[in-house]
Amino acid sequence: MHHITMIMILVVAAIHLLPLVGACGKKNLFGLYGVSIVDPNVLIPLRYRAVLFGLLGGLLVVAAPDSAVAARGTPCRRYQRGLISADYLGRGLL
Repeated sequence: MHHITMIMILVVAAIHLLPLVGACGKKNLFGLYGVSIVDPNVLIPLRYRAVLFGLLGGLLVVAAPDSAVAARGTPCRRYQRGLISADYLGRGLL
């Protein structure tokens, strides 16, 4: 059951990493969407969208092993110390 969660997150990550190819230029965006992009004002948001999807996909790939650990109910101690430090920093205690 724990591996199913990790596999599902990796599948979603792969789906989000596919548009990252479009960040390389107009020709790759045409290959992805099948639409000729003539206006540079349309090209910029589409490339930006591709980069954001790539970042989200990368974060999902990094988070997939931790999701399997979290699904078992064991605490993720690797992040616990950082969260406590961020809480103290936010309160002005550090």
